[in-house]
Amino acid sequence: TQRLKPLERRDWNQRGNSIARLWRATRLLRFSNRPDVNILKEVLSDHTNGPISICRHDAVQNGEGCGQTICGVVLEPQEGRAWFARGPCCEYDWGEYRLF
Repeated sequence: TQRLKPLERRDWNQRGNSIARLWRATRLLRFSNRPDVNILKEVLSDHTNGPISICRHDAVQNGEGCGQTICGVVLEPQEGRAWFARGPCCEYDWGEYRLF
């Protein structure tokens, strides 16, 4: 919304990066009949279209920082489990947590 726009840290024209990452994730998930936890972790670790890939590292593009993935989260609510990676998903181990 216009009210929240001043809080954005990126220029308006950089939002296409999110659209590209969404398109890539959607494409990867379509190739899987039933995505499971491991497939979701792989999607979150994908580097296609770097440095603006799904899994991002503190890179510079056109003289500006592209940001970095600070965590990954995969939830399996029906099993009461959650997995978290505490940084770029390709570099950090995934910790499993039981919710109940």
